[in-house]
Amino acid sequence: MAMKILCHQTQHEITWSSTGSIANVDIEYTLDLGLSWIPIITPTENDGSFLWDPIPDAFSNECLISITDADSEAHDESDDAFVIFQCLYGPILGDLNFDCYVTLPDLAILSGNWLLCGNPFDINCLDALDIDQDGYIDIVYGGDDCNDNDPNVNPGMTEICGNGIDDDCDGTVDNKDADDDGYIDISCGGNDCNDNDPNINPGIAEVCGNGIDDDCDGSVDNKDADIDGYIDTSCGGSDCDDADANVNPAAAEICGNGIDDDCDGTVDNKDSDGDGYVDVACGGTDCDDSDANVSPGDAEICGNGIDDDCDGTIDNKDSDGDGYLDTACGGNDCDDGNASVNPGAAEVCGNAIDDDCDGTVDNKDSDGDGYIDDACAGGDDCDDTRANVNPGAVEVCGNGIDDDCDGTADNIDADGDGYIDTACGGDDCDDTDATVYPGAPELCDGIDNDCDTLIPDPEIDDDGDGYIECTIDVGGWDGDPGVIGGDDCDDIDPNVFPGFPEICDNGIDDDCDGLVDLDDPDCEVCICNPDFDGNGFVDTADLAMMVACISSGPCLLLEMDLNCDGFVDTIDLVGMITIVETCIGPPFYSGTVEQGIACCEAWKAGL
Repeated sequence: MAMKILCHQTQHEITWSSTGSIANVDIEYTLDLGLSWIPIITPTENDGSFLWDPIPDAFSNECLISITDADSEAHDESDDAFVIFQCLYGPILGDLNFDCYVTLPDLAILSGNWLLCGNPFDINCLDALDIDQDGYIDIVYGGDDCNDNDPNVNPGMTEICGNGIDDDCDGTVDNKDADDDGYIDISCGGNDCNDNDPNINPGIAEVCGNGIDDDCDGSVDNKDADIDGYIDTSCGGSDCDDADANVNPAAAEICGNGIDDDCDGTVDNKDSDGDGYVDVACGGTDCDDSDANVSPGDAEICGNGIDDDCDGTIDNKDSDGDGYLDTACGGNDCDDGNASVNPGAAEVCGNAIDDDCDGTVDNKDSDGDGYIDDACAGGDDCDDTRANVNPGAVEVCGNGIDDDCDGTADNIDADGDGYIDTACGGDDCDDTDATVYPGAPELCDGIDNDCDTLIPDPEIDDDGDGYIECTIDVGGWDGDPGVIGGDDCDDIDPNVFPGFPEICDNGIDDDCDGLVDLDDPDCEVCICNPDFDGNGFVDTADLAMMVACISSGPCLLLEMDLNCDGFVDTIDLVGMITIVETCIGPPFYSGTVEQGIACCEAWKAGL
């Protein structure tokens, strides 16, 4: 990027953005990047421009211009350094590159300036034609920089995917093709899976055994020349003829063509249904090669009208005429010689027969509730005529029935805590909660656990702050919905509870963490020290640092948070101006660190 070059004893117009709130400005320059400043004019009208004439005798490439409010010391500096040039023996005609010699490089600059600017001795020609100073001339002036306002856009840049910019000025946006194989990188929305290798792209044929996805289809070594969806056996696949799309493991074997159509290793062994038996048309024994359930190895199914086992006979066996097929024919009649035994029969206790063919003998369940009649050995259903009476039923109070078959009627203990519901004459005041019964230990859960009709005081929010004194039970809180937590260390003060902000000077443990005031890490001391640059003085340089930090966006230098509110903002800026200009004040607007801290504390106390 080229620097601006100003020749001594010439003139240059200094321009800046003026504002209506500033009447006059002081203009200065520096030869050492701001370590020291030299006046140009003090003051001059704030009209946005000043003709610097003449430029002084000097030689430096660390020059800057400063514009300062003549009344408030607020100032701004030029963004980039420039050069003030002076040869030992004065300017040399034709020395266009300012090396104090006239050589071939000067001739090249002269020629370029003539062609591009029409003035061979215009020392700033190339700067004017390269606005963003990236070393490339604007296309408007015959160059190849397609955006001369952005130094990151020129023919020397690498295309960046996804930013919507023609970074390399090749005329196309987001078209990264690093390996020049004609395919765009997938990160730019293309389909080249390796943009560093021209031999890898969707137009390349897959090569077996190299461990590379040559054709960018997402799979390595998946050669499928006939595009039938099956990989060549030479690539570890199962396609025995990758030149014929009609030959692959999914193809149907065709009888008589002398080809292993389905790649199972055998020619003309048609087995279309995949049941392991060859079609009778190919000399096999499968009488229906379109049905995998029909073959010599299948069991005959009664009643379907099909020769399932290919023995030439269709069977429909129901010897006892009870409407159920013999299990030998695939039916579910476990005794096809006895019409009273079948899945539709009722189980009879004590006859040692599986009457209903469910696989269990003497398991009578007449009411279908899943429990066996206690008249059958091993049963526990005390009334097999009622589906709502069994060991799994809930006892119902007042009906005079032993609903749950425990031998006692109306003894409901729904929560299993050993105490009978008050509705059934017992003394369990909540038979849905096993933690509630007479004599139960009180839990910090907001309810009457021991059935004495009283809620313990530690479970009552006396001060109404949403917190109670006890630690809430692991089972949760079932009481007052206004309670949000426990461990209130002072339940008579609504401003003391866990989570309340610690007040650092009241002698109270406000947040109930066991720590009071400054012993609590929540209370941090904020030191009001405006010496931001650490040079031992509080002055306009510190003020300028705060202005720069706030102007650049959210300022994260919390040492500048003078009012200790957690933010660096205009309130702190007002305080800093007050400290420097009012408290410390003229003539030097500079004081010691002790003065600065005292001024800061005084300002903060007045907020």
